[in-house]
Amino acid sequence: MSAEQLFGIFFTDYLFRLIVGETNRYAGQCRQHEPKKGRKHSEWYEVTVPELKTWLGLLLTMGLVQKKGRLGEYWLTHNLTQTPGFSVTMPRNRFLQILRYLHFINNEDSSINKENKLWKVQNILDYINKRFRAAYHPRRELSIDETIIELMTKLEEENTLSCGTVNQNRSGLPKDAKKTCAVVKSLKRGDSLKRMKGRMLAVTWRDTQIVNVLCNVPGYLGDGAVRRRDRKVQLSGVQAYLLHKEMNPGKSNNQFGFFLELIDGLVAGRSFIRKHHASSSRPATDIRLNRELEHSLIKHETQSKCAVHTRVDTLYACGVCKVRMCPVPCFHRYHYMSDYTYDDQQKASSAPARKRKHCSVSS
Repeated sequence: MSAEQLFGIFFTDYLFRLIVGETNRYAGQCRQHEPKKGRKHSEWYEVTVPELKTWLGLLLTMGLVQKKGRLGEYWLTHNLTQTPGFSVTMPRNRFLQILRYLHFINNEDSSINKENKLWKVQNILDYINKRFRAAYHPRRELSIDETIIELMTKLEEENTLSCGTVNQNRSGLPKDAKKTCAVVKSLKRGDSLKRMKGRMLAVTWRDTQIVNVLCNVPGYLGDGAVRRRDRKVQLSGVQAYLLHKEMNPGKSNNQFGFFLELIDGLVAGRSFIRKHHASSSRPATDIRLNRELEHSLIKHETQSKCAVHTRVDTLYACGVCKVRMCPVPCFHRYHYMSDYTYDDQQKASSAPARKRKHCSVSS
């Protein structure tokens, strides 16, 4: 199975469609109350599943190619610091626009328990957790972020060994584990202090900051074995990588390589750069007639000539093909017929001589 297929076990097409629907709904709700001239990042057109997958691919790339500063730095054109893949895949403003409106639930749903602090993401968490439990069963290695001492002690009583980072303010840690302690202050980068209590080893290690680690796995923390972990790695991607390792025990593909393959699968070579002065060229037939790309209509704020009708303007376009077309019958003709052009004499004769007729969705 490919990296994208493994990722899809946890982050399913249903989940993509849910996020697309709620994001478009939330954008509509917000923009009703925003002055037109004050709307951020220009006009909004509805996001589609392929565009969201591409957006997520760029987001995962930011975890591999990290820049200190604002997200916009990924679109800078300086010859020494540029990351050109971003600027040819999606405009900076469009990426930030999707990020602004990204949503997972209908805010206006009266049945939601808003006393739950996680109410905006609870449905997504519940869904992904179910997918995790159904598809992956952990073996010896299990990571628990910000491990608490009580939990580790309880795990040890159940004959389950553990290792993890712990906040310096947790009760039960040695008093000299805090960064305010003189001994800790004197540590140089890479140095560490180790203390034992029963079978529990506490390690205080200096990197750019002080890191505390608890471990009761014999021999697991040798000198120099404490390393920083990227806490922003997407859990679905990590779970997919673990499945990949189990399914391909002899394959030497590390996590970085797996995520590169996943990103390639999500982006899939698509580009969402909108050319304001585009020529009359149309996308290739293999794109236009490929229903797996989930073609869907988006609505613009200005009219333009329909590629299917003649002498007709429309507000609508295909979000994948980036071609203007009327919802009916043009959308179907464009994506299902080789010769899709359509001269509607009735619309043409009813349109004023100097003004093409505007075509909208019929009721």
